[in-house]
Amino acid sequence: MKSFRLHFFFPEKVIKTEAQKKKKRKRMEEEEDDLLYGDIVTSQGEDGAETLRVTKTRLEKSERSNLARIRELETRLESLEKENARLTKENRILATNMSSLYDTAKMELKRKDEMLREERVKNFKFESSDGGGERNHFKKGKGGETTTTTRRSNPPPPKPPPGGPPGKKRNS
Repeated sequence: MKSFRLHFFFPEKVIKTEAQKKKKRKRMEEEEDDLLYGDIVTSQGEDGAETLRVTKTRLEKSERSNLARIRELETRLESLEKENARLTKENRILATNMSSLYDTAKMELKRKDEMLREERVKNFKFESSDGGGERNHFKKGKGGETTTTTRRSNPPPPKPPPGGPPGKKRNS
């Protein structure tokens, strides 16, 4: 059976000198003795023996109860350690998956941005090369079918005639 020793550390109660440490150790031993033997009657005779038997029985019962509690806590500790290991492993897997998903999404966005840029350049070249000619426009009809309409863009405005606009006289 494992033995457990619980240690509590309270940083606000730091002991600075060896003398203080010795005093504290002695005080703790005295308190421990009081806890163990404080309720035992030191009288002689039948009353003293009976008191010792009752105390011994009570302490044995307390010890069995404490041992059962220790076993229960050890079992619980073991199950919590297993669960912690499982959750740690799952956490690592999820972090890896999230990282991969994020990297994939970044690459996909970059690829789509590049496709859009290429499409814009292609459309710009097409519109520039036809001189403002026909453009196809796609619309969804009422039944969900796609219809194509062709429109002519507005032609560029005419150049003014040589000598200025008509109706104005030039000062010569």
